[in-house]
Amino acid sequence: MHHKFAILDGQTAITGSYRWTIESDEENFEILVILHDTEVLEAYRREVELLWEQASVGSRSGAFHCSV
Repeated sequence: MHHKFAILDGQTAITGSYRWTIESDEENFEILVILHDTEVLEAYRREVELLWEQASVGSRSGAFHCSV
């Protein structure tokens, strides 16, 4: 299993089959759901924390904050 979601500014979560690639954007039929429900956002935030705690490889610097 792999995750395909992002939390934006702690107020919006986006998730779906979208692969975050140019091919996915231009060639595939993907779905992207935008969520604003605070309870759902909290569930996604908890999942990020769990993944973060279990991560062991690579640098974590900048993983939570990046310019877009």
